Amino acid sequence: IGTLSNDLEQKLSFNPAKKSNFILIKGYKSNYLHVAEVKVYGNFGDKPYIVDKNVTFGLEFNATTGAYVGKIDAKVKGGKSLNYSILGDVPFSINNNGIITLTGALNHNKIQSYNFKVKVSNGDLISEASVTVKLLSTHGVKAWRWSGISGGSINSFLDSSHYKNDLPDSSFFLDKFDFNENREDNFGQKMSAVLRVPKSGLYTFAIIGDDGTRFDFNGIENFAYKTYWGHYQDWDSAGKSRKIYLQKGEVYPMSVYLKEGGGLEGLSVGWKMSNEDTFSVIPSEYLYKEELNSTNVQPIFKNNISEFTVVKSENSIGDILLNLGAYDSQDELTYSIVGDVPFSIDEDGNIVISGSLEVKDYEFDVKVTDGTNEVVHHITIHSPVNTKGLNEAKEAFYDKARAFDGTQSVDELVSSFLAYSHKKAQNDYDLYITEPLDGKVWQFIENNPSIKEGLYASRFPIDPYSIKNLGDFLAKWKEDGKDDAFIQKYKNVALGLAINAKERGIFKEAVFGDTADH
Repeated sequence: IGTLSNDLEQKLSFNPAKKSNFILIKGYKSNYLHVAEVKVYGNFGDKPYIVDKNVTFGLEFNATTGAYVGKIDAKVKGGKSLNYSILGDVPFSINNNGIITLTGALNHNKIQSYNFKVKVSNGDLISEASVTVKLLSTHGVKAWRWSGISGGSINSFLDSSHYKNDLPDSSFFLDKFDFNENREDNFGQKMSAVLRVPKSGLYTFAIIGDDGTRFDFNGIENFAYKTYWGHYQDWDSAGKSRKIYLQKGEVYPMSVYLKEGGGLEGLSVGWKMSNEDTFSVIPSEYLYKEELNSTNVQPIFKNNISEFTVVKSENSIGDILLNLGAYDSQDELTYSIVGDVPFSIDEDGNIVISGSLEVKDYEFDVKVTDGTNEVVHHITIHSPVNTKGLNEAKEAFYDKARAFDGTQSVDELVSSFLAYSHKKAQNDYDLYITEPLDGKVWQFIENNPSIKEGLYASRFPIDPYSIKNLGDFLAKWKEDGKDDAFIQKYKNVALGLAINAKERGIFKEAVFGDTADH
């Protein structure tokens, strides 16, 4: 067509007209190429002209009927009216302005992407556009961090063996490409999100951070970058991209890199349209963690623990052993355990002891489902303890304590408590002794009341609300004429009940004399 002769605005005309699908612009000889803007004027021909014949739009996974999807931009010679129609069985419709909207229900667990044709006709001739609509996950930014990498440049991060060969040391989510903190030195961080354009027009992007930063846009590496550190949201000194036209509803993948050496760390990615004076951080409402596909709509377990050993100090019913929670940003999850084991799993994925343990290995599956997709994780839990006797004694005591109404025998409740205390003391003291206590040791303890009482008192197991009617129990004890000798024999019981009573404000005066005062 021609050669530009200088850096001023120029117009190239020619006759006859040339027919082309694209224009190639290249640098002249050894000169660098800096293109600000090119406008092309000419005739479309008789067929409807579609500006972009292959277009990809994005839509939130939970979008409702009537949601805006995108627009097919078409023109025709002579200003004739155009008719638009969708070819294919998809939950979308298109009006005569080329605007596509959602008209049916979405099921992101079954279908994550729609592909169809749009036909544009001027009444005589037809043109077609290929359209893809991708469903998007929840708002936000995915982030991965590799620690222990020195240097402040992006290359020192991307060229490091840790980044090339290892999984990240941590992964997390951000609301947007923007943070300012001082928590760690010597790390590299990669972030990604999908941008859904809110308004058609010319955009310029900017990036600033501490230390080196890089912004890749829609597969274009180093679309904007800054090789050294800058102050938080200092847009004047930020690295800036060229202007680019973006259409409302279209989606573009973005990747951002940060290399932190020392001191403060921060990052901001901003944008502005051609009619705006200043940059601003890209809002979270236009950023999505990822495009959905058949893999990432399924629940993903947050860790891959396959074996776990019960700690001796955490083996009681109700103790949480570990978390096997899963991630699914689109759906609520339901957990269940497959197998006859003394464990349960709560709504957060915590594995909880729900029954007595034996000295054995328990193998079972944890199943999580989002209602459509189901994922199973196999785990083995090693138990070095046997808690059956302790749990049976505990439940026997609690059954009596919770039902006590003043008609039962005080001796029976005390006896039940002592049986539980004995098991509890034996279990607890096993925690601190390498070799298990054998029968001779326990016989020695049984024959020395003061030692036995000390063991029980130091591991007193009654919680303040165990006994249903503690006031009635104390009154019954007093009425039954329990004397000082009895109290001295079971002084740990008396002391514990007195403390319980005091905490619950059940009585004003000391029931057991000096023992209760102590």
